[in-house]
Amino acid sequence: MTRFGKTKTLPTPDWLKNEKERSLSSSSTIPASVDLAPPQQQQQEGEKREELLTEEEHELRYLLRRCEDMKNDPYPLSVDTLEDMFRPSGAERLKLVNNPMQQYGFIFNFDVILQTGSADLEAWAKVAASGDYLVDEEEAVRGSRESSPLEVCVGKVLGEREPVEARKLGMGFFEERNSLVLKEEYLEGLQVDDSCKKWMSNLVDSNCKIGCYSRLPRHIVDELITRTGLRPDALVTPDDGWDTLDQVVLGTSMGLMKQPSKCVVFDESPIAAIKTHEAGMKFIGLLGTYPRYELGVADKTIGDWEEMKMRDIRGVFGEEFELELEREVDDGLGGGGGGVRNRNNMRWD
Repeated sequence: MTRFGKTKTLPTPDWLKNEKERSLSSSSTIPASVDLAPPQQQQQEGEKREELLTEEEHELRYLLRRCEDMKNDPYPLSVDTLEDMFRPSGAERLKLVNNPMQQYGFIFNFDVILQTGSADLEAWAKVAASGDYLVDEEEAVRGSRESSPLEVCVGKVLGEREPVEARKLGMGFFEERNSLVLKEEYLEGLQVDDSCKKWMSNLVDSNCKIGCYSRLPRHIVDELITRTGLRPDALVTPDDGWDTLDQVVLGTSMGLMKQPSKCVVFDESPIAAIKTHEAGMKFIGLLGTYPRYELGVADKTIGDWEEMKMRDIRGVFGEEFELELEREVDDGLGGGGGGVRNRNNMRWD
């Protein structure tokens, strides 16, 4: 108080203003990114957000995570594990009643449907010329398609060699074949048969899943897929790390998210048929490289893609069409109305 009875307010120094602002900002200002809710409340809010997803979306996320973990797992794939993983739920089984073909997965050998046998033969010829070897032309095409060890494959084509020499020749074959397939003049000649394209397009129209596997590197397969116009739902190459054919087809079925028992493989060799059956799948053999009598282990053999029909697939899986009896309508003319007839118009009393 002054002697005149009034209060005099002194101005606040600048340094004191800055100190007040700093203390307020450090004590009361809270970043927007900090959640002040207790941990239990945060967990409940997260569960509410998860509940917004449907049951199918939850299951799909779970399967994708498991597939990714199994792909990075050093242990081999198990048929029983994949059977349990992709077993259809109750809602899915009801959907498959009206669309039974959607329960199957169709796996193709990409090297076979693209007919890369000429590149294999030419690559073996170049490898043989480097060391004056003799090439077995029949085994040059057959051996490069099989999933045999590299030393065994070289032994069939160029004769028995020492393991180190055989491996060197085998690596030289893969290098020559990959460089040959990438040539523009060779790429222009590679085409998928029209009947095969038609069959695969029918599968796509029926909402069926299609997978492919190849012994070519992924960057080459991607280029070939772009040129041919094929769009497989799953693709397995040597870059994925599976060596044996049974693991390759199991990896393809995992990419399709189908049970191995509901998958069918299209290939051309007896070894492929045996490995496919070991993986719990069905096998349809393509005649050409091997005659029919050597493909006796196949569930079905075809000489041309035009022979394939949708009903043949259910026959391969052993699903017989049930005899549906229809009630006979009484025509009012004294006939035996009320009986039943089957679709062949044969009456059963």
